[in-house]
Amino acid sequence: MEKGHGRKLPAIVAVVILFSAVSATQAFGWGSAVHAYIDDHLGRRGPVRNLNEIYGAMVPDVFNFLFSDMDMMKYLYTVTHYQGVGYPDDYINVWEKSHCIFSKAVAFGFVSHNGNFGADLTAHHFSLALPEGNNGYVIQKAASLRKNILPLMLNNGIILPDPVIDELCHDLVEFALDVMITQQNRGLAAKISTAAMLRTPEFPLILVKSYAKGLVQQQFPEADNYPAAVKLILKAENEFRKSMIAYGQALMQDEETAIDLIAQQLVDLAKAFLGGLPPNVDEKVFLGLAKYGLVTSMEICSEDFNRELQATIDYVADKLAGNGISY
Repeated sequence: MEKGHGRKLPAIVAVVILFSAVSATQAFGWGSAVHAYIDDHLGRRGPVRNLNEIYGAMVPDVFNFLFSDMDMMKYLYTVTHYQGVGYPDDYINVWEKSHCIFSKAVAFGFVSHNGNFGADLTAHHFSLALPEGNNGYVIQKAASLRKNILPLMLNNGIILPDPVIDELCHDLVEFALDVMITQQNRGLAAKISTAAMLRTPEFPLILVKSYAKGLVQQQFPEADNYPAAVKLILKAENEFRKSMIAYGQALMQDEETAIDLIAQQLVDLAKAFLGGLPPNVDEKVFLGLAKYGLVTSMEICSEDFNRELQATIDYVADKLAGNGISY
């Protein structure tokens, strides 16, 4: 972060709160690029199937940006990531509604993402590579990042609630790991964009078949009837697809440029969430905070990230086979 920002304390506080409010709604486990890498090493049954598996691995986060109704977004995140949480729908819906070879490939990736026995388990709940494995890799690394960021915040008189700081650190780690994995595997970012462009056209309708009726039953204002629920699902998938095309293109760049572009995407996301940044928020301060967090996160994760990643791939491959997820 640039020096001299102590003179802009109100703006810094506003930026941190803003960033945390936006990122807290996303509820990611691993970032999209890490999910793409994992599924690139799980199936790989020919290039077209592989690309559909990669898109499937990313797309469970399709509803993470429905900022207009946070309760609906939380519900959709839950049913696309978990089973046994009191709702009739879950991520297996997509697998059961998929029947042709390419839709099955997307569904394979979709199920691999889950937080019960999929990739998000090691990110959120149980690390396979860190000594204290009773917490997820991203959660533990976010705690380490907090130790770096908190003194900086306190030195500038920035005092925020613990959950806000934790969520800020959590999301910075996830985006940083996406940069790391695409820098280490230079063809991966192109696969992310290509997978989004070439995903089977059947998939949006599979999402509709999987979640529209359940969404209507919850009686959310934006989806209180079937046509409204269908429209919402199709629009969310289309927007997610476009965002993954752009995200892959950002990650194709050299490391410094990728960090700059992702930080700018976070600014744009904040603007979309709030209808523009508050008047007292300097966009450069926001960018500086994001860049500092991304770079520091990469340093914290550099020693053991690849070990966690390989352990996750092996674990998920075993669990998918054990749960009959193959085609």
